[in-house]
Amino acid sequence: MSWPLLKAYPRFSKISVGLARKTAFRLIHESENDYLDVDADQKWPVEENSPTSVRSRHLACLLLDLETDLKKYRFEPEENSEKNKNFFKNFKCDDLELPSEVDPKAPPPDLGPHPREHRLEAINRCFCLLKYMKGTCQLKSWNTRFVHGLETRISVDQSYVPRWMREAEPATIAIDPLAQVTAADKLTPIEVTLRWRNRDKLENILDQAVENNIDLPSQNLKFTQDPRLFTSIFSFKDAIRRAYNCQELGIDIKDLRLRYNSAEGEVEKNILTESWEEAIEVFNSKEVEKYFADVAFEEVDDPETSIFESPDPPPEVRTFFELEDSEVKLNNSDISNRTIGLKEYLEDGGISPMDEIGTAPKPKKFATKAELLNYYGGYDVETEEGRRQWQRKLLANQSCNARAARLKLEKLPKGLTGAQKESITVAQELMHQKAIEEEHFSVTHKEVSDPEYYLHQQAFSGTDNRSGPPLDVCMRLLIAKEGKNGKYKSELLENFVNCSFYHYQVSGAIGLVLKLYGKIDAETLLKKTGSMKHAQADDVRKAAAELQDLCIHGALLADETGFGKTKQALLGALLHTILYVESDEQGKRCHKPMLLVVPPTLISQWLAEIRLNWPCFTPLLSYEDAAFRTGMELSTLPHVAMRELPDLQSMPTRLRYVFDVQNKAARRVIIITSYTTHKNRTGRVVEECTPGKPHTPRRFDPETKERSFQGAS
Repeated sequence: MSWPLLKAYPRFSKISVGLARKTAFRLIHESENDYLDVDADQKWPVEENSPTSVRSRHLACLLLDLETDLKKYRFEPEENSEKNKNFFKNFKCDDLELPSEVDPKAPPPDLGPHPREHRLEAINRCFCLLKYMKGTCQLKSWNTRFVHGLETRISVDQSYVPRWMREAEPATIAIDPLAQVTAADKLTPIEVTLRWRNRDKLENILDQAVENNIDLPSQNLKFTQDPRLFTSIFSFKDAIRRAYNCQELGIDIKDLRLRYNSAEGEVEKNILTESWEEAIEVFNSKEVEKYFADVAFEEVDDPETSIFESPDPPPEVRTFFELEDSEVKLNNSDISNRTIGLKEYLEDGGISPMDEIGTAPKPKKFATKAELLNYYGGYDVETEEGRRQWQRKLLANQSCNARAARLKLEKLPKGLTGAQKESITVAQELMHQKAIEEEHFSVTHKEVSDPEYYLHQQAFSGTDNRSGPPLDVCMRLLIAKEGKNGKYKSELLENFVNCSFYHYQVSGAIGLVLKLYGKIDAETLLKKTGSMKHAQADDVRKAAAELQDLCIHGALLADETGFGKTKQALLGALLHTILYVESDEQGKRCHKPMLLVVPPTLISQWLAEIRLNWPCFTPLLSYEDAAFRTGMELSTLPHVAMRELPDLQSMPTRLRYVFDVQNKAARRVIIITSYTTHKNRTGRVVEECTPGKPHTPRRFDPETKERSFQGAS
């Protein structure tokens, strides 16, 4: 609110009833000077029944005066503060009053007219301001809304502000065509078809994928990307892997042949070993438009290891990673200082300096940049990224696109000979013996035996093997077998759960149950799962006895996302549901539901997981959200019912069984809620009054002579 509007509005309020802007605008358009700096009250007195023509003249004068005052407000701001205070203090209109202590600083409006606008656009904006203020000045809501807003300096929501007064939206930046798109547009269109040649030899893997609900790709696929846009054979292979969903299927490329027809007949090239530049030349051939990439796959040794090779992003997103104006640059001086410090540290420690260890040679020097690029095949090796790309290309050409071996600490490389495996085993034993000697442990010492030493080493190894009891014992307990995807599925629980688990999820969940009960009752487990006559029932009993003797508890891997905490927690809940036993005072068995408290954003995730893979559980919601009304309307616990527990009068009849301790179905229920919702619904405030102690804390402790409560003096 500014003083020009406070000055103009009382006059506008008297003449605006039933008055349109059209006549006043016409008067200004035809003879603006006749209504500028004119005392309208003296020249055209307004009475109760004044005709529209008289009031329109008043409006024309008022709009021109308002335009002038708004220009002063904008371009002569030094007087605005004083004028605002005066007009706020003296404002009286329709019994409306403004707070006198407020000194608002409203931004001046830009009336225009802007380029290619008519003169009357500025007048129209003045009229809109008055109409807007009239809509605001409603007696019923004035004191409760408008005056309060002024006192607390609350800005009007932008959606209520006239459009021309809103802050200008950021201009749309003209984006040039992406470099990869431009390059693709310049290329002659070609067609590449992928053909899976040895699909019949991988039927077992595909059958396992179907059981795990993994989508199977078609045998023949049309390659949707232009291979000429890939920077290396490795990125091209990664695109094929993505097309055939190789990572989830647990397969990788074994052979890749390019076939096409030319003037000489059918041609076949092994592009796995040939230079990628030669393959690009083949794709650029003007005589060929249709190519076939025949690919053969093989089962990977470790499905958990990533099969992708190229660090480069795919062509369709590569441009978004290219930095120009905002390019990130390294602090070379800081790096140099650290290099010098590291060199001094190594020399002081008696270690050979970096130059003696071996460093990458610097690029050759050339007179011009063009000569350097020509020598290094178009790579700018003076930059870190250009040097890395040139090195990758050189290694690929020298090794015929060989793939680097992937080693895991817990598994030997695939394809080793017997002699190699034996030599590695001997080396490991020597290293273990050396480690024992260095740590002053003796394997023959009566206090530290060999099994104990290796148990300690494994306990502090930092791997997921320490997430619970020994895996082999856990597998025997649940009669679980490892699938080709590396996950385990339990025969004992096949009617309770549809999914498979990683080894650490199984051992961790069993360890959590051991923490709760101290042991696992094998008879109860076999009985509740209907496996008393199972051929491996005795193995289950022996495994349960071993777990009780070992007394190793479990852990939930909760430090990162993606480890499968949801499945592991639900597996622990399932075992708890099967094993827990509780009786009342009369000795009758009690059956109680479980409570799952999660952040609101994860409720849908847990609900979907339970519905999809855990038919043994009945999920109920103690949470209100419109997103769940359709699917969970009949499975939602009302707010009032939860507040009145244990009284079930307000609980829907269909859900009362949940809190009936004699109903066995209650133990399979999982009530899902959020922290705040559960606190608000079931929390109770308990106040205690102890005789002789004041309800309000003392302000002064006579023993310590210190003020313990900052209260009013």
